[in-house]
Amino acid sequence: MNEEEKFLYANHKAEEVFGVAPGKLVGRSLFDFLAPQEKEKIEQETVRRKKGQEGRYELEILREGGEKRTLWVSASPILGSDGNYLGAIGLFEDITYRKTQEQEIERLAAIVNEAHEVFLLLNQKGDIVKWNKRAEELFPLLGQKQASINYKDLFTASSREEAIKHFEAVLQEGKSYRFEGKLKTGERETIFAWITIFPTRLKGSQVEEIAVLIVDISERKKAEELHEEFVRSLIHDISNPITAAQTALEMAFTESSDSPSFSEHMNITSQNLTRISNLMHKFSQSLNRSYRKINLEKRPLVLSELLSRILESQKPLFLKKGVKLEFEIEKNGFQILANENLERSVVNILDNALKFTPTGGTVKVILKQEGERALIEISDTGIGISREDLPHIFERFFKGKSAFSGTGLGLYTAKLTIEEHGGEITVESEEGKGSKFTISLPILREPPD
Repeated sequence: MNEEEKFLYANHKAEEVFGVAPGKLVGRSLFDFLAPQEKEKIEQETVRRKKGQEGRYELEILREGGEKRTLWVSASPILGSDGNYLGAIGLFEDITYRKTQEQEIERLAAIVNEAHEVFLLLNQKGDIVKWNKRAEELFPLLGQKQASINYKDLFTASSREEAIKHFEAVLQEGKSYRFEGKLKTGERETIFAWITIFPTRLKGSQVEEIAVLIVDISERKKAEELHEEFVRSLIHDISNPITAAQTALEMAFTESSDSPSFSEHMNITSQNLTRISNLMHKFSQSLNRSYRKINLEKRPLVLSELLSRILESQKPLFLKKGVKLEFEIEKNGFQILANENLERSVVNILDNALKFTPTGGTVKVILKQEGERALIEISDTGIGISREDLPHIFERFFKGKSAFSGTGLGLYTAKLTIEEHGGEITVESEEGKGSKFTISLPILREPPD
């Protein structure tokens, strides 16, 4: 190019870059092809070359026809013997594709950095060399200034072995793997996650870098656990009225159809079938929610009537096992605010008393008033609860050494329900001598508006 930036010579590759026919580039000015924002840059570069300085820079041009291209330019000045600027030798490399790829990589990097999922880049040793913003939020360890952190440091002891197995498999086979694991986000905090691990750079057949994508599924896990808990609670609750109805029917079949006992047994069967129907209705409405999340509206109930109905429905079970059922109920008409969950809780405690009381034993139910509260005492002469089990019996899924079967949810959900009613439940027990559960509930003094 001469001092006016006109082409004096151009090879065929240069003609391809600028999009002109063979022999048509010579005599044209570089300014004819510049994108508008680049003219000032070339003017400045020309000034520099006139001072004898070389230039290397990116340049955006418009080819014949208007197509944009990005070029990498290396320009060396040609000076006369007197030092005057005569022109320059220019090398033009079309880097449009590379530039597009770089921009795409930058765009993807920005997406990865802002993504809700965790992205990690590991070297061959498993050290974490790069990570996105979410990774630093979830694993504060990454943001601390210290020596390199290995991927193993993020996993709990229970998941570390599987993580190591998949990391080594990726290194050896160059294939991606996906597994579920548990990771540490703090000293005591953990998450459940889907971990995808895959090679990102290979040198021949050797893996040099490994990417790890971590998707937090803790909320989904929690929802699954709550759903399972709800189903187990339903099974626990429904087994009692099924057994009671079955027992009442068996007893009815031993009586004459015109006897009072037959009518009594059929009435008990009807009551328990109604309970089963109500439970199934609530189940169909709340299939995807936790047992604790079922928000049933409370209404005023006469507590003595509620207890009498419960005891009547349970009589066949006690008769069949040969356990005496005694009760002392103050029928003074006081009310409480309650829903049907409270009834299920009382039934659960009665069911436990029956289960752990041998034939010939006694279960006693007392309802009395103490100040502004109603007390329900359910005591038995059963096997009792061991001293080591006693502090844990209201914990979720806890099964003591005396538990024959069950879900470990009955007393847990009973306690939750009683507390939701503004009450509390306590227990006294001695192994080999029986147990006494006391439920305290607030009495409704003023009728609700």
